Amino acid sequence: LNVLPWGHPALSEMNSKVSSKDGMKLGVPINVAVRERLSWFRDVIPHSVGVHLLSDGTWKDYDVDMVLWCNASKVRLGFCYAGNGFFYELSLEDGSPLVDIFFLELLAILSALDFVSHLQSPPEQVLIYSDNLDSVNTFNPIAVKNASHNAPLLTACGIILCSGVDPQVRHIPRKENVRADSLSWL
Repeated sequence: LNVLPWGHPALSEMNSKVSSKDGMKLGVPINVAVRERLSWFRDVIPHSVGVHLLSDGTWKDYDVDMVLWCNASKVRLGFCYAGNGFFYELSLEDGSPLVDIFFLELLAILSALDFVSHLQSPPEQVLIYSDNLDSVNTFNPIAVKNASHNAPLLTACGIILCSGVDPQVRHIPRKENVRADSLSWL
C-alpha cells in the first residue's frame, strides 16, 4: 500500500500480528479485528478515486486550496474556514459513556473532511489545523494507539480515498487557534 497511504489502516491489525512473528512461514490468524479492517478496505476501494502514481502526495502551503481550523471541547465540536463556522453541540445524557477529548478532536477533523468532500467542487489540497497534537499525530503517519479511535480514522480515510481530497493535518498552538476555539466554547 505504498502507493495508497490512506489505505494503511486496513493493514494495521495484521501488521501488529505479523510484527510479533519470528519465522517467515508462520501463518497470521485472521481474527475479527483483522477481518473488519480488510472488509473496510474491500468496501472502500471500488469507490475510491484511484492511485496517483505520478504524485508523491506532498504539496507546499502556497498550493493549498482551502484552510480549516478544528477544535473540540466536552460540550461542542466545530470547524471554521474563510469566515464561516460550523459547530455541533454535544448532549451527553446521564449514564452515557465518557468520551475522551482526543476522540472528539478526531470527530472535529472528520466533520471538516466530510464537509469539504461534499462541496460542489471539492478542493484537492486541504490544510486542517488542530490544537490537539494527538489528533495531528494520528494523521502523520496514519495510525491510532487506542482502538476506540479507529472508527473516526477509518471514516476519514474512506472519505479521502473516495473524494480525492488531499489533506494535511497540522498542529496549531491553542493560543493561535482562536477561530475554532471560540466555536467550541460558544
